[in-house]
Amino acid sequence: MFYGKNSSRLPDEKERDFTVRQHKIGYGIGIWMIAAGVLILVLEILYHVSAIPLWAYGMILAIFALGIWVCMEVKNRQLAVKGNRLYYCSALGRVRQWPLEDIASVRAVSNPSGGRDDLRLYDKKGRALCRLETNMKNADSLLWYLYDNGIPLEMEKNTKRELTDIIFQEPIEEEKLSGLSRKVYGQAREMIENWMEKNKKLGAELIYGFAEYHGSRIDPEAQIQPEESRISDVVGEKGNPGTSGAKPDDYLCVLEIYVKKDNYFIRDRKKHLLLMDFQVFYKRKARTEAGDVRLYYNENWKKEVRDTLASLAKYLQGHEFIMEEMELDYELKEVV
Repeated sequence: MFYGKNSSRLPDEKERDFTVRQHKIGYGIGIWMIAAGVLILVLEILYHVSAIPLWAYGMILAIFALGIWVCMEVKNRQLAVKGNRLYYCSALGRVRQWPLEDIASVRAVSNPSGGRDDLRLYDKKGRALCRLETNMKNADSLLWYLYDNGIPLEMEKNTKRELTDIIFQEPIEEEKLSGLSRKVYGQAREMIENWMEKNKKLGAELIYGFAEYHGSRIDPEAQIQPEESRISDVVGEKGNPGTSGAKPDDYLCVLEIYVKKDNYFIRDRKKHLLLMDFQVFYKRKARTEAGDVRLYYNENWKKEVRDTLASLAKYLQGHEFIMEEMELDYELKEVV
């Protein structure tokens, strides 16, 4: 049973900030089940050679009813967010609403039988407000919305990665960026130097450091980003604000790791430069009523680097590479 104030209707689509709902492919699944139930029933009626037992009719009816329920889930079940109010519509079309301040927590619960994790919202009395799934459309937007507004996110041990990624995003003050980046660089150096010591026989050298970018100017197809995407150290150079002032609203700081051998950079057989990059600091507009832009620290970078390095040695041993003499036209920094 879910709690909340009854509402006559959902807000209009144009009035909503976003809506969490099932993907449209669910219609196809529901219609397919209805058609299957009808087809089985028709074949039984036309070609049966003896009386059909009641349990067979029951199975056909169950398939048919399940298909209708799936279609109702896709059409009706949704959570609409409008400002600081949330509206939940059940599969049966019943609408309830509650203000953001009524939500005490959101919990991700493992649901192996359903093949996905459930998201359950609770009020301050511990009562369930609604249940959603992590694979629903805009579920990640809901998680960010709740996280940015200070709602605690909890998860069970066996839940998947979606909620973990958000929990490890910590808002920080820009004044702390320099000290924290120095600490991150030290942790990265320890992991990378341990890897090079352990894999001496490969003769590989890892070149690493921070690179700062305008996120809005990033070319997703490029390995080495164009010069105009980089944030300059010189104030006013080519329209960049420089690192001596406040970071721009599209700020992105990446830990980049290049692989070299015998002082040559390495490319694979498709001529792709062997480069690993990990987002560490970035700015993002918070999903709050004020909509302020905040600086975030991605604490998950350590796990990403650790996992990548764990597979790098095996990758280098099992592939052929092209060695290229080149120089980077930008500095990899120890502190930002």
